[in-house]
Amino acid sequence: MNKGFTLGDNSSQNKQSNIDAVKKSRQQEKSPAPKGVGPFFKGVGTALVSLLVYVTAAAAIMYAAAKHNNELSLPTNQSQAPYTSIPQKGTSDVGKTAYAYEFTYGWPYDEIETEDSGNFISNWFAKMMITSWSSSRGILHEVLRLFNTITKTSEVLMITLAPFLFLLTWIFSGFVGFLATAYGSLQDDIWGMMTTFFAFIFCILFFICSFTGFLQSAMLFMFFMLIPFLYQSGRQYIGGVFKRNSKFIGLLFALAVTLNAYKTLDHYVALGMLIGFGLIFLKAYLF
Repeated sequence: MNKGFTLGDNSSQNKQSNIDAVKKSRQQEKSPAPKGVGPFFKGVGTALVSLLVYVTAAAAIMYAAAKHNNELSLPTNQSQAPYTSIPQKGTSDVGKTAYAYEFTYGWPYDEIETEDSGNFISNWFAKMMITSWSSSRGILHEVLRLFNTITKTSEVLMITLAPFLFLLTWIFSGFVGFLATAYGSLQDDIWGMMTTFFAFIFCILFFICSFTGFLQSAMLFMFFMLIPFLYQSGRQYIGGVFKRNSKFIGLLFALAVTLNAYKTLDHYVALGMLIGFGLIFLKAYLF
């Protein structure tokens, strides 16, 4: 009997300890953020770095839309290079540096020349790639035109929206590349159609479409986030965006600092910062 009671007591104690542990973990999750001067300055530093990265990314996107939405950077004409050996034509807004973008005729587009030799698979693959890349770049032209229109309307609006617009474009670019590649596989003669059919049956077409979509997404990311920093004109453009919109950027930073003060310092301190920043920016915008 005593053993029974002992086992029952131990079981109750274990259940109670488990309940206490769960309550303690929940209380820790709900515990307020640490407050003080240290957390405040840490939050200010984080906000500053985040804001600089955000605006820099937005400026890079604006530069790509304004300066590289052309046939030299994004060729779509299937009758010119890189899709054929005919020299590429087009104009650029950034001068001779843009010619470093000029694509050269080569693999896989040159595989189409093997059509006379009877290698219909190489010909099918080349036509599929030509259609896929030219179509995807054509759609990107329209997206960049939209970005540039927003920028010309209001740089402040574009700074606010650019990272979100880029994220949507980047997410959908892989899907567009997949569909464009699938569509390109149907742009050949009867032998090409048969190749598409068997490639579909054995999941080869799915692999090619998926890999091409992934590759186009990767190149789109580099187009927006790497290319602008490689050219002096791009770096100057990004610096100009910061200079022209310094008041707006300062306003965003002031709001971030005030919010951080509200979380890590006294609420009255945050209110005082809000009033102070408000007076400063009211004077800057009105006088």
